[in-house]
Amino acid sequence: MIDSGTNTAMERMIEVTWASHRPFLVGLAAIQEQNMKLARYSTGMFLREAERQQEAMQAMIEGSFRAYTGFLYAPVSSPSNDAAGVEDGDPDLPIEDYDRLSVVEISGELGELSASEVEELKEYETENQNRHAVVERFDRSLV
Repeated sequence: MIDSGTNTAMERMIEVTWASHRPFLVGLAAIQEQNMKLARYSTGMFLREAERQQEAMQAMIEGSFRAYTGFLYAPVSSPSNDAAGVEDGDPDLPIEDYDRLSVVEISGELGELSASEVEELKEYETENQNRHAVVERFDRSLV
């Protein structure tokens, strides 16, 4: 049988043990919380970078495909074509040399355009080169 003195000593030992371990456990919980924040941040950064690389790859593939098909179906220069005065260049678009710009270059210009100008470019893009990444960027800028 345990007497009250032994019981009190045991309770005191439990209190002292808890008091000595509590700061360690609190610190451990704080470290675990920081680790979770870091994991969420790292995952978000990884996903954003993967999306950026996917867009760049999509643009590169589309550009390569256009270049390849452009070589296949390029009109043959002849005196009759040159004499006809076939005009080359972009129609009157809000971005100068639009057809020669990459997805990244077009994206850099979007902040300076009005919604109606973005709509005009989107319509032109879908009727001509129809680059998915460019159309998607137009949609995002209109939101």
